[in-house]
Amino acid sequence: MTTGASSWKATPSWRFSPVLRGEKEQGVPQRDQFNNESIKLTEAIVREAIQNSVDARLPKRDDVTVRFRTVELRGNDAEYMNGILQALQPHLRAADWRAHTEFRPVVPTLVIEDFGTTGLTGSTTGRDDGSFYNFWRRTGISGKTGRALGRWGLGKTVFSAASEVGAFFGLTVREGETERLLMGECTLNPHEIDGNLVRAYGYFAHHRDDVATPVSDPHSVEQFRRHLPLGRRLQSGLSIVVPYAGSVTEEDILEAVVKNYYFPIAKGALTVGVNDTEINPRTLGRIADRFLHSSVPLGFVREVSDRRGRPTRVPDIEGSEPIGSKDPGQDYFSERDAAELAAKYDTGALVHVRFPIALHRLSHGETLTWIDVFLQRPSGNIRAFGIFVRGDMVVLDERRTPDGGYGAMIADEDDIVAFLGDAENPAHTSWNERAEKLRMRWRWHAASLRAVRNAMRNLYRVVAPEEDTLDTDSLEVFFSVADSGGGRKRHSVGPAIGSVPQPWRIEPVRGGFRVAPRSPVEGRSDLKELTVRVAYDVPRGDAFARHEEFDFDLAASGQIRKVYEGAAPAFTGVNWVVLKVTSPRYSVRMEGFDPNRDLCVRVEEAS
Repeated sequence: MTTGASSWKATPSWRFSPVLRGEKEQGVPQRDQFNNESIKLTEAIVREAIQNSVDARLPKRDDVTVRFRTVELRGNDAEYMNGILQALQPHLRAADWRAHTEFRPVVPTLVIEDFGTTGLTGSTTGRDDGSFYNFWRRTGISGKTGRALGRWGLGKTVFSAASEVGAFFGLTVREGETERLLMGECTLNPHEIDGNLVRAYGYFAHHRDDVATPVSDPHSVEQFRRHLPLGRRLQSGLSIVVPYAGSVTEEDILEAVVKNYYFPIAKGALTVGVNDTEINPRTLGRIADRFLHSSVPLGFVREVSDRRGRPTRVPDIEGSEPIGSKDPGQDYFSERDAAELAAKYDTGALVHVRFPIALHRLSHGETLTWIDVFLQRPSGNIRAFGIFVRGDMVVLDERRTPDGGYGAMIADEDDIVAFLGDAENPAHTSWNERAEKLRMRWRWHAASLRAVRNAMRNLYRVVAPEEDTLDTDSLEVFFSVADSGGGRKRHSVGPAIGSVPQPWRIEPVRGGFRVAPRSPVEGRSDLKELTVRVAYDVPRGDAFARHEEFDFDLAASGQIRKVYEGAAPAFTGVNWVVLKVTSPRYSVRMEGFDPNRDLCVRVEEAS
């Protein structure tokens, strides 16, 4: 079914192909994978756009630039865009698409462009593994393998999901060419037009037989480029335009960029522009402070990036046997090596160990690869921090951090990058040892993945003295969360003797705790931010650092009941919340923790 003529025309048009008789009717459930409690839509857009751009980096080039712009099209520009979208109105009505059938004189639009990239390469009409076919004609199946960051073939769904009309456009210039290619896609639900059922996907393109082909005539492409604020002229790369994307804001984009890509930015491999703000190694610290609340030690990240970027990158020690079958504990290293690593860590210098890992492809047998693990002891109070990086992408929800200090696990060799890519969920935020791609391509994959996840902690337990894992701040409050009628006696442990009393108190309540000003009348009026950290007690080490996501996740909806009065959450992690305090008589209450486990709570004034 087409909204224009079915034969070749000089003027591009929208077409939704019919669902054939007896063919399964398919919706688009993938949208929910990129807009949920763990990852919001804007963050998914940023991750998808930058992943695709990094994957398309030009050969022999070390850096990529990605630019985001949020604009409002008005006047002739809005009229032009609404004119292109006008033919979608009967489809929007038929699909009952958000009850949006009238276009407006102001069109909020998101523009994303990358530079230093190859553009969408490969055939524009046939099937191949080129990025043009993958981007426009594959969904749920990815042609990406090896080092590619984006692997599921679902991520581009976020662009249509961000549009009130379910549409986006892509204009590409391919490496070594000057021709500009333009196409559009609209993703709704299967719907009936003139009594015929059509597919969820429709294309804005030239249509020859059953194939949507990109618009390439210079007049049409230049008209599109002139009405949109595109920076691309003849530079290779991809420009994406999402009309009616009013829910995507500049602040949300900035937060998503620094949260997800501080590592390659610090390394100098990525520059990101958001409207008039440029995020590069020089500006990263200032911008990150607005959103990360000092939760990421950028000095450590930069030092790891510098070490990783050196041509030699010689580690302090290279493991002699693959980990996986044997965890790198004390007996993994010689006494001399373990002592040297511990001594270096104790001075605050960066410790770098390369661990070999044996992977077993079902098709090719055993492959020897490696990961790099970095540790550093920070000055002052120990605060555990750890990151897991595949290629240049931080895998956000992997939280097996060291028990104290700073740590980084870097997977950079082609085989381990491919292996971990096969383990990732569609949003690329965590690894799953039961992932189908792992089972289809790798043998003994669970042990290999656990070795990667645990390498940082295991090395920390070799190099760090026992006292470093005991953070006295973690005992600011420690109590049983069981109700007094449940047969367990509540008890509290206050701050260490001689410490300065804090202006807040932490008290147990049924199933949890409450934070409030110490004075029953009024708290400090100048208090602006508080960080509340929560964890179940552990027999040894820092309870907060050893928290696991399956214990509880404060960021997940419905797990822990949270009631805020005079305070609002600014940023929520798996076991910590940064609060904006709006009243000196604030109160924070959390309930729903396991009544059979002891709870540790720490409150700090955010710096």
